[in-house]
Amino acid sequence: MAQTIFSVVVSHEAEVQNNYLFTDKEKALAKVEEIKSSWEKIENVEIHKYKEVEDRPTCFGTQYKTKIGYWYENESMGYNNLEEYGSVDLIECVLE
Repeated sequence: MAQTIFSVVVSHEAEVQNNYLFTDKEKALAKVEEIKSSWEKIENVEIHKYKEVEDRPTCFGTQYKTKIGYWYENESMGYNNLEEYGSVDLIECVLE
């Protein structure tokens, strides 16, 4: 029997930092919002909600161009004054 799993993937720059797994979509969405709220405490951060179709490359390939999540950028906090960025993505998959 197939089971739907909702994966909340948190990345910082090019690395996945955390991956939370849920069987309940509402709990997964709450985790996405919790992570987004934690970013709001960072000075000079800009948070962006994913659009349904976005030109920016995605971490998980073109099949996830329509996805739920946010990404952030912070120009003043990066290494040697380079931009710092990260994302939180909700990915739905079916385990068989």
